[in-house]
Amino acid sequence: MKLRSIVLALVLGTTSIVTTGCGTTPDVIQTDISKIIAQVQSITSQICKFVPTAGTIAAIVTANNPGVTTAVAIAEAICNSLAPAPAAAKFGGVINGWMVAPRTVNGVVIHGHYIQ
Repeated sequence: MKLRSIVLALVLGTTSIVTTGCGTTPDVIQTDISKIIAQVQSITSQICKFVPTAGTIAAIVTANNPGVTTAVAIAEAICNSLAPAPAAAKFGGVINGWMVAPRTVNGVVIHGHYIQ
């Protein structure tokens, strides 16, 4: 219930990603991506206690997946890709002799750090 409340509150304050097109300038796009990065980091830190890097979020945004177009959707995709898995599997590695691929969203490897 707490998770739903957090997500709902964040959805109400979340803006959609601005895509390039007529009338947009690089400054506007940069500002919007910066806002999205901050929102995603805030949401993921609350939902799954993980803070993805700005580069990871920017790469997901530029992947242009229509299902992952808001800060909330990106944050949920990141948290879903990380849970539940052994710690070594979250970033790739060997578990019990098996090579485990790193966690990804839209083909983007998730980089960042966990918080307490």
